[in-house]
Amino acid sequence: MIKQKSTSRTIMLGDINTENSNEVIRFILAVNEEDKNKPKNKRVPIQLIINSTGGEVYEGLGIIDAIDYSITPVYTVGFGSVMSMALVVFAAGKHRTCGKFTTFMYHETSYISEGKIIQYKQEIKEAERIDLIGDQYLLSKTELTQQVLDDARKFQRDWYFDAVTAYEYGIVHKILK
Repeated sequence: MIKQKSTSRTIMLGDINTENSNEVIRFILAVNEEDKNKPKNKRVPIQLIINSTGGEVYEGLGIIDAIDYSITPVYTVGFGSVMSMALVVFAAGKHRTCGKFTTFMYHETSYISEGKIIQYKQEIKEAERIDLIGDQYLLSKTELTQQVLDDARKFQRDWYFDAVTAYEYGIVHKILK
């Protein structure tokens, strides 16, 4: 569940699901409406606090679209876990910070499908499409390389890493001490 103060520019994101993503998107759009007539230098940034093991990809992409669309800068702050789709959402922040004990995790998209073979083929094609979107976004916002992502996939594993490694790859701009 997302909680916020009515006058605050801070919102928290846990699991990425329809309810939470809609609340984050609504919050970003409401702040943008409030800021639309303010000069750029008078807009107080939105802080999106993330403590999430991930969640639904389409909902995460919706949050990213809202962040990219926002006229008010969105700063992301990671505490605890920034994993899976939450990692891609985190990378959308104009300025990205995290706690010193934050754990990050990258992996390829996973999906569950049932039905006939043709449905499996369709789901695999779609999973590959959205997986590529996430990877390209991460590569465009960080200093990660395709080789690093390929290596994580090569061993078919979840790649867990700490705040220092995230800083070294340009995922994080500052580690909070």
